[in-house]
Amino acid sequence: MKPEQEHPEQKSHPEKEKNNSSKKLSYKEKFELESLEKELPLLQKEKKELEEKMVGKLSFEELEATANRIGFIMKQLDEKEIRWLELSEKEG
Repeated sequence: MKPEQEHPEQKSHPEKEKNNSSKKLSYKEKFELESLEKELPLLQKEKKELEEKMVGKLSFEELEATANRIGFIMKQLDEKEIRWLELSEKEG
């Protein structure tokens, strides 16, 4: 009966280790999180500058290029903010 009693205890330890390790960020994820924290403010700044630029007098081509760039930046911001949130939550 002693081996049976030891068996459930052995199962509980790997599960605990698995749960703890899943909450930690890997080196790659830490690097990605740090990169995102640097990139997000730069993208937000560029978006703001482009929006201010659109208030001025621009040719149709400049206006179109600026609007396209803003759209691209907004998409990048959305994707990067979601990923930042996932990594931040995982980090705890």
